[in-house]
Amino acid sequence: MEPANRSHVCEEALERYSLRQLTGLETEAVEEHILLCSSCQERLRQVDEFVEVMRRAAAELEDKQTSMVKKSFAAFPLSWPQLWSSWKPVWAAGAAAAVLALVLAPWQRSPHMAPHDVLLESTRGVEAPQNPVAPSDRPLVLKVDLTELQLRPAYRLEVVDALGQVVWKTDARADQGAIAVAVERGLKPGVYWVRLYDAAAGGELLREYGLCLQ
Repeated sequence: MEPANRSHVCEEALERYSLRQLTGLETEAVEEHILLCSSCQERLRQVDEFVEVMRRAAAELEDKQTSMVKKSFAAFPLSWPQLWSSWKPVWAAGAAAAVLALVLAPWQRSPHMAPHDVLLESTRGVEAPQNPVAPSDRPLVLKVDLTELQLRPAYRLEVVDALGQVVWKTDARADQGAIAVAVERGLKPGVYWVRLYDAAAGGELLREYGLCLQ
């Protein structure tokens, strides 16, 4: 039985799950969905096969590089002072690039960046849409399609992390069959759930959408 009213796990989350890079609670959330979703089970099988192929290719490349280095040292034996002298310019350039990346990273992820639009939608029937993927640490605009829902006077939106904690929420009203709200502060990388509630009627949960930030 497929999970109802829930998006499929996004490709990025499946890859991180296959590589064992998710946190414990993120892993539980993904496994809970995969247990009931045959579509995501098949996609995970394909991801696992791809990861295994890449691991083998990386191992073969590493063996070739190690072999080439050994041959180079055998053909051109150098003393440690000579090695340091030959590597010094390369090391300095690499260090400078690393420092530059650290300096530029906060600027590239600054709150003044243009917001990224995230379309949240659901489809009829068993097949659910794949979770949208958006950049982390960047303002977002969540756009919810309400065409399949009975319109309410007011709504409440919540973003919940893999721990089940609400990290952001707001009240909103529909405009021409849709909701568009801005999440001005960026969220950290991870798997999230966006929940849409009726602001009245006891806060009834209307929809839940998956969201992957990377």
